[in-house]
Amino acid sequence: MMVGQTKLSPKLSPKLSIIVLVYNVEPYIKRCMDSILNQNFGDFEVILVAEKRSTDASPEMCAKYAKCDNRIVLCYEDGTGFPAARNRGLEEAKGEFVTFIDADDCVLPGMFGAMYERAAKHNIDILCCGAKKDMSGQDIGQLKDYVIFEDELFVVAPQNQRDYMYKLAVNGRTITAWGKFYSRSFLNDNQLRFHPEAYSDDYVFNYMCFTAARRVATMKDQFYVYCDRPDSRIHSSDFSDIERSAEIVWDQYLGYAGSHADGVRAFAAARIVSSTLFNLKLKPLPLEQICEVTWSIVQRLGLPPYLLHASDKAEFDEYARAVGMSGIAAENYRLFIESLQNYDSMLAWQTRYKKNEENVGKWNMAK
Repeated sequence: MMVGQTKLSPKLSPKLSIIVLVYNVEPYIKRCMDSILNQNFGDFEVILVAEKRSTDASPEMCAKYAKCDNRIVLCYEDGTGFPAARNRGLEEAKGEFVTFIDADDCVLPGMFGAMYERAAKHNIDILCCGAKKDMSGQDIGQLKDYVIFEDELFVVAPQNQRDYMYKLAVNGRTITAWGKFYSRSFLNDNQLRFHPEAYSDDYVFNYMCFTAARRVATMKDQFYVYCDRPDSRIHSSDFSDIERSAEIVWDQYLGYAGSHADGVRAFAAARIVSSTLFNLKLKPLPLEQICEVTWSIVQRLGLPPYLLHASDKAEFDEYARAVGMSGIAAENYRLFIESLQNYDSMLAWQTRYKKNEENVGKWNMAK
């Protein structure tokens, strides 16, 4: 539905609540909202949480959408941050399921109907779909694969908890809040909300969710479109944000009490280091400084014994089997984990990795 069309009546208990955070996204919000309102599944509410301190016309655009469609609930936040804004959306939500969509992203046709049908059929706590990546306003046919799943249903029990944690909580494919349906009753019954201090609030939130969940499903359909833009929040973090997030995530894993806890913590430690390196590489810093900062975080959190455990061949083989990693990808990840034992080996591996990336880039340009 476009702005200016006839209002639709609200529903007291919709099947789906869609939470959209809005902050300085004027060039993107129309695409995002049109992708939501043009779905063939209409039993939803859209909760727009608009940041008052936006310096563009984003809040005004939200108000126009709310005026034309009674399914749209408009809330305002004033500098409280992303975790608080998401929690505000959860407090407003009335749907059977909840999903999050970033206002600079969009969704593909058929997402809501297909995901609701699967979520309701299997009485799931969390349902994940795949995602595409948009680098620069590309046509749908040009979008790159970003997150890939198979059609699977996990009924979590002690005998399969290790593999489940490896596959869906530790390896990084499920750390975002977007691309998922959460049962609202599951979130409320377990008092699951976003951590107020975590810059990587998605990561911490999903750790808590996947640890508490007992029925989780994935879909191979790639319904979500992630827009990678240079002015997004992930590019503006500072050292303290990155360090504090690593600390909060690690504190969560230290409290993990499920099966095979040593292995889960070991590969969670490797994922924390990988995420730290990734976030630091978004900044114009020399590789030596990136590795120095990362290694200082590794030491402060006490990760070396866990990283050593992750490098054990038998442990790594079990992890690779669980997540479906094989061939050159498995070998490279194993070598990456082995490089995390000290600063010098970390720098050597990252230097080699950077050179390989540069060579691939030159090869692609020459084609």
